Amino acid sequence: MPVKKEKSEAENKNVDSRQKKILFHDLSLYLNKNVMVVLSSGETLLGKLTHFDEVANSIIENGKKKQFVLGKAITMICITK
Repeated sequence: MPVKKEKSEAENKNVDSRQKKILFHDLSLYLNKNVMVVLSSGETLLGKLTHFDEVANSIIENGKKKQFVLGKAITMICITK
């Protein structure tokens, strides 16, 4: 019988990172557009998506306020008017 190997924490982080890339592979479609971002905490952010990176860490600007959002905290993002 094959022995099931436990994944290391680093391997789990790599899997999470790859999954997030798949989920948010097209964030460029939202760039410089007004968006609504729903976080895993249930909080909702409204503003313009001005920056993002390969793991969906993002900056949302609303007027003079800039908010940095960790990609792992984002559960949904959609364009608003």
